[in-house]
Amino acid sequence: MDMLERERSENAELRSRIQRLDAQYNAFVSGEQELIELNERLEREVDELRSQLEKLRESSQKDLEHADQLVASSRSAWTEEKCHLQSRVDELDVQLSSALKKLTTATASYKQVFLTRLFAQSSTKKKKHKKTAIYSLAYLYIK
Repeated sequence: MDMLERERSENAELRSRIQRLDAQYNAFVSGEQELIELNERLEREVDELRSQLEKLRESSQKDLEHADQLVASSRSAWTEEKCHLQSRVDELDVQLSSALKKLTTATASYKQVFLTRLFAQSSTKKKKHKKTAIYSLAYLYIK
């Protein structure tokens, strides 16, 4: 009987151990299934993020190309406007130079007429102090 009890005791112990191992196994299987589901979900998210990243790269590349085109177009327009404005400045410089020459010529002519009249007036008048004053004015005007 001793042996029979020992075997029964061993059997009970083995059954208890089998139940514990079975519970651990079921926990591992359940944990494995959860990890598989988590892994699949994370893979889908990674694929979705990769797709979004590729779309953003394409979009940013298109935006960069568009910006480069705008810059090139703007530079072309600015260069054209600069040339036009430089041409206008050159025209105005020529006009200014011509106007200054005309003004200088007119001023010289006016001085000559003024001095001629001034001397004519001073020669007709006999008073010396008036003549001297007129000559002084003429001298100051010429300067």
